[in-house]
Amino acid sequence: MDERPAGVDGKVIMTAGEVQAVLHALLKAGIHVVALHNHMLDAQPPYYVVHFWGKGAAVGLARGSGICLTRRLKAATARIERQQDIFHQFLRTSDERCRQRTRRP
Repeated sequence: MDERPAGVDGKVIMTAGEVQAVLHALLKAGIHVVALHNHMLDAQPPYYVVHFWGKGAAVGLARGSGICLTRRLKAATARIERQQDIFHQFLRTSDERCRQRTRRP
């Protein structure tokens, strides 16, 4: 393992439901959260930006920031899948309503 000192900094943009998982991953890896904020007050859904930095062993920082991004990706994927499920349910309901209207008595 590479124990040379290294540094990492960056930012991650996420929805409100993803904030806790990302913050937990960063803090668990010893990466400091510098700021958490949003830019657009009325955006729906609201998006948040977390700024972070850390210093330590290169491998640990890489692993910690990788876990952060993996959790962010999993949360985003789950959100997209929920939206797809809602959309498909809407299509099935709409299709059934159309069939009911076009049936002859």
